[in-house]
Amino acid sequence: MFLIGRRALTFRPQPTQFTFPVTLVDVDAAVNPSSPPVARLTIPSLALNPFQDTVRIDSIAFLPDEQVFRYTLTNERNQLVTLPVTLLPNGQSALNIRFDFRPRAPRTYRARVAIYYSKPCVDVDTTILLVGVGAAGFPYAMYMQFDSAAVAVDTFRVVSCDTLRVPVYPSRAFPKTSPQRSIVDLTCRFAYDTTKLHLERVTSAYGSVVSVMEDALGATVQLANLLNVDSLGQLMVAHFTVRRQQSDTATIELRDFDFNTTEILRYDLSTTRGDRAIVFIETAAIALVAPPSQGVLSFDSVRVLDCEQRQITIRNTGDVPVLIDSILRLPPTVRAIAFVPDRTVPRMPGEETTVTLEYCPRDFSPMDTLAIVASTVPCWRDDSIRIVGRGYAPPFPLRITTDAANPTTPQARGGTLGDTVSIPLLLDRDVAATYRGRTYWLEDFSFGFRVRWNHTMLKFLGITPRIVNGVVRDSFDFPNQLRVSIEHATAMRADTFALLHFRITVPDTAADVLVIEPTGPVQTDSLLFLDVQLLGSTTPIVTSGKCGTTIARSSGSGLQSIEPNPADDVLRIRFALSQEASPELRVYSTRGDCLLTRAIPQLLAPGTHTIELPLERLPAGVYRLVLRAGILHDEGTFVRVR
Repeated sequence: MFLIGRRALTFRPQPTQFTFPVTLVDVDAAVNPSSPPVARLTIPSLALNPFQDTVRIDSIAFLPDEQVFRYTLTNERNQLVTLPVTLLPNGQSALNIRFDFRPRAPRTYRARVAIYYSKPCVDVDTTILLVGVGAAGFPYAMYMQFDSAAVAVDTFRVVSCDTLRVPVYPSRAFPKTSPQRSIVDLTCRFAYDTTKLHLERVTSAYGSVVSVMEDALGATVQLANLLNVDSLGQLMVAHFTVRRQQSDTATIELRDFDFNTTEILRYDLSTTRGDRAIVFIETAAIALVAPPSQGVLSFDSVRVLDCEQRQITIRNTGDVPVLIDSILRLPPTVRAIAFVPDRTVPRMPGEETTVTLEYCPRDFSPMDTLAIVASTVPCWRDDSIRIVGRGYAPPFPLRITTDAANPTTPQARGGTLGDTVSIPLLLDRDVAATYRGRTYWLEDFSFGFRVRWNHTMLKFLGITPRIVNGVVRDSFDFPNQLRVSIEHATAMRADTFALLHFRITVPDTAADVLVIEPTGPVQTDSLLFLDVQLLGSTTPIVTSGKCGTTIARSSGSGLQSIEPNPADDVLRIRFALSQEASPELRVYSTRGDCLLTRAIPQLLAPGTHTIELPLERLPAGVYRLVLRAGILHDEGTFVRVR
């Protein structure tokens, strides 16, 4: 991109810099009548301003405006004028700006004259520079000190993790700036090694902190509106932090004072002197020495019901006393049982604290954790250690059986057709362990198992709980499985905890078995001090004949058809009977729930029969149909559609 055009000087102020002589505070600066401080503004000739536009000056200000400079405006005929003023080209008009200086404090003042104009464009001109020096006829000796005792060399000590607070005291009260009060602005500098220290902030009870600007060699601090400062209090407090966490020394020097006020300061404070201090940086540190830092503390294998103890040693490796009082992130099975010396006793540099840790496992799971050893005074310091261990218990086989005398090979159970039999469920031993002469009972534990049998031989009637401290829950899976769970049991003995009730039916075999199988491990929220290994058992079931009948076998009897299949509203079941009987139809869901029953009260003669079964109450799905008629037992499946 290219910009093509001609530069033009809109207007020219002459001269562009004025320096006033040294002037007493609250007195107008002396002016040489032959060369008064007057700037003349005109529109230049065609050579410098080819456009010759009219200039409209709207306002004039001083940057910064410290209320020590002022101006008076006259035109080309030395007549007083007020803003806004219009300058005409071709030398037709001019604006004379006369400047005056009246200092408020003994210091150097600098300001730019800002001339704001709106024609031929909106802009500001800051070409003119004003410089003036204020002087005071009354010297005022004062010191800024780091302590109220005014010692020759101040020393501070700070822990590398702490904050150093450096107070500043004036040796005398600040001078009055009016008959009623003293209000002063102060700029000063802290010189220090910024690679070692950092000036975090400055606070003052007498006024506001305008800024804290740190550079490579220190920091400059500006305080404003310090009201009635006296020598009894702290003028300000500098807060330093340490950049590197190591032992070191540094120096802090307070210097370069500059005083100002919005009122009148008639005293010369230019001789104010600062102070110098030496800072000793000390470290706070701890370290594990046995086992070493970031080492491993092993408890090996510990039996549940037992506890093992190990010791760790922590040393103060820093320069200041510390309080070794915390061990964090310990698992619930590990605790600190002793601090030697007590955790409330500070440890001097080089001294050690011994901590005894005790591991009491509650189960057989391994432990592997990273623990933190910490000191909280004078600040947080820590080290870490890995703690490992494992709980164990001897194997504890526990069998669920039906025979206390022969738990491994239970005695056969059974009966004749139509008999009701009760089969006990029991444990073959007490759920307890004796350790070091004391018997411990397993508390609040749970386990589950299932029982399976030949459903043509046994018809399940129910279960009766016999447990005292616990709950027995069961779920029957038609036709030949029962799920049992023992929950929240305590102190279970080798005794019957439930009874299974069956009715002997016509079997398809004279001998079969009842099988008990565990479905999961023992669970507990209490102390698991036994490695329980659940075992099942197999009980023989034997039936004997009645009226010379041992096994019923049907010849040509049973379900012949289920129509229609799938069915909509009515199902027709065709079956054959080989003897007189009263049929009963039952419909089961896939979950084993009986949803529909149809019984024929009268006896039907041998032969083929058809029964209609309404299906309005059944939702769409797959169902199992069971037909029973005397010794006949048959089943089939059908699908209900809508």
